[in-house]
Amino acid sequence: MTTTARRGGLVLALAWAALSAAQAASAQDPFHCRPPMGQQMAELRVINASQTYREQPTPANKVRLCQALDWAVKVHADAVAYCGRSSCDEDQFREVCAKRGQKLGELRARRRADCGR
Repeated sequence: MTTTARRGGLVLALAWAALSAAQAASAQDPFHCRPPMGQQMAELRVINASQTYREQPTPANKVRLCQALDWAVKVHADAVAYCGRSSCDEDQFREVCAKRGQKLGELRARRRADCGR
């Protein structure tokens, strides 16, 4: 193989690699407009802890309720932060994100009322 052929092959390989990298960079993330999920588990934990505290209002159950509220606030705050970082402009995505923001406000108010934080 001649030097010219090697250089031509190298240039072709480099061009192919650059094209592949450009295509990969322009490809959109498949989760780009997926709304945040998983907050319902945190809400279920709060519901269960609330019911337990209503049935048995002990200090230990109040601690469990406050821990559940802390976790739910963190999970919802993470979801709202994810929504804020996303560049998705679909209406459905924005509606879900707005609901997460409202729920975060409700959970913070409840945590303030029930736990004093």
